[in-house]
Amino acid sequence: MGRNKLIEDELLLNLFDKFLLEICGGTLEHFQFSAFSNYIISQGYKGITPRLLRRSDILRTHISELSNSKANEDRQKVLVFKTLDVDLICSKRNNSEYLRNVLTQTDAYYHSLYEYASTIARENHKLKQELNQEKLNKKESVQKAEEIRQNYKEEKNSVSQLQLENKKLRELIDTYLYPEIANELLRKKGLLQGSNEYIDPAMVDKNLITAKTELKKEEAVKQTKSGSDAIIHLFDKLKS
Repeated sequence: MGRNKLIEDELLLNLFDKFLLEICGGTLEHFQFSAFSNYIISQGYKGITPRLLRRSDILRTHISELSNSKANEDRQKVLVFKTLDVDLICSKRNNSEYLRNVLTQTDAYYHSLYEYASTIARENHKLKQELNQEKLNKKESVQKAEEIRQNYKEEKNSVSQLQLENKKLRELIDTYLYPEIANELLRKKGLLQGSNEYIDPAMVDKNLITAKTELKKEEAVKQTKSGSDAIIHLFDKLKS
């Protein structure tokens, strides 16, 4: 903290440890430079500002070491039982400063145990919530997968049913509709005669169109219209 130190390093660290136990309950998370500065000033030291404390290399190193070792120490605290030297305490019952230090350290120790146990409880509760959420997500995923499989099965059955109906309709068209259309066209041309609807060879020769037949535009239109009329007439018959 400069060439002319306002407080010696050893004394600064001792005050820090004392402040950490008495004021912060042994917990680094409760430490504040501003509060520590006020504490040092209350001990009779002048000019010790929070900024000066933050720039102290030895104090920063000490805090860093405590922070790094805290994780390992916390894991062991729940397994360590701190035994009080009752006889020693009783023998110094008239020494108020000694009793005060013992009680302060004991209180800080059990407070740190409480803090660590609370941390474990919170982490355990959080992990349980995450586990329950994962189980719920898994259950929802399984249900969704089952719904997808069921929908696929239903769609597949529907497609199969449509294919079967389409096949039957094609068979009906091939068996009944196409021959009826052909017969209706033949009737329009007068090629079907008699009750047996046999074809007149003379009319076939007259109306037969080959690759060498020359068609006029008007005749082609007439042929097309005649065919359309025959189909329309057939559907009119089917409706009736």
